[in-house]
Amino acid sequence: MISTLNHNLLLERFLSENKIEVFDGFSEADGDYCYFVPEAYRETKTQVRLIILHGSINWYRLRHFDKETNTTTDFYIKLLFGKDHWRVYNSKGELIGNTMEAYPIFLTGTMNKLSDYNFGIVRAVHLRFDEILSQHNTIIMSGYGWNDKGINGRLQEWIMISDEKKIILLHEDPESIKKSRSFMWHRYDDLVKWGRLIPIKKWMCDTKLSDIKKHLD
Repeated sequence: MISTLNHNLLLERFLSENKIEVFDGFSEADGDYCYFVPEAYRETKTQVRLIILHGSINWYRLRHFDKETNTTTDFYIKLLFGKDHWRVYNSKGELIGNTMEAYPIFLTGTMNKLSDYNFGIVRAVHLRFDEILSQHNTIIMSGYGWNDKGINGRLQEWIMISDEKKIILLHEDPESIKKSRSFMWHRYDDLVKWGRLIPIKKWMCDTKLSDIKKHLD
């Protein structure tokens, strides 16, 4: 599993350009869009699962009117690059509907994220994140700024629930993050002593697989 707080498309483009198959919670493309199917995280056979915790610049809520049943439904989509978000068409050229907002679904700010985590597609993604996280004992971490209280709380509970849990931290100056207001890093020295935090004093771009493998069970 790869989890990211970025809401741009750099990671997705990197994976695509390197022909790495990944499941990000959305269906195969149908015309202009892919639709959100969170339950498929459990069913997919794709080895790499991508969890985008703060939304993305191509996520929208779409309203669809079914003429046959005379019903209106809302669902979430990932819009394909370059497509008009106001009028969305399927592969048959049929108008599926219109997006509900003029802007995509992604989170910014600080304190507001705590409430936004409880609604819509973001809530669904976070439920999958918690579910998958509970199934693993090791996190390889790079680039996280430790300014998100919601994520900090989850990681704190996760790492303290078992002595098998550990974070391998890729950071050129890991002790500098002791200045963070996060509870985790108030216990930096203890976590290192307990073997639950393993700092590798390199940025990800300078890290080799051999640097990490020796710390894996």
